[in-house]
Amino acid sequence: MYYRLLEVSDTATTEEIKRNYKQKCLNLHPDKRQEGDKDDEQFNKVQEAWHTLRDEQLRAAYDARVRELKYHNEAAVVDEVDLDEMQENDDQWSYPCRCGDFYRITGDDLEEGLSVVQCGGCSLCIRVVYEEVDEL
Repeated sequence: MYYRLLEVSDTATTEEIKRNYKQKCLNLHPDKRQEGDKDDEQFNKVQEAWHTLRDEQLRAAYDARVRELKYHNEAAVVDEVDLDEMQENDDQWSYPCRCGDFYRITGDDLEEGLSVVQCGGCSLCIRVVYEEVDEL
């Protein structure tokens, strides 16, 4: 989540976001790190977060997507399934539903915080349980 990455609330002003963005850049910038430190991916994520949250339209779209995910994650769940129990195939995991179809979740879904997945063939939902890895 971009707000968490920049350590601000979702009601933060653009100025507050900018201040924290600059501080994160100082700490993560490749020129400021010691040799052998590989935080390029984290630095790029901070750049992406700032790019989205500084633009009013992009921020509004991002906030809408976060609200949608939160609503979806609060849906009625019939079971909890550990990610390790699901079949992985090219950054997508699937799990059989009792209707004969499958629940499917992607790496992008997981990265966005999506944990409740609806079956592709019916209205049943499962919660995918997995351990988040903090990249900070």
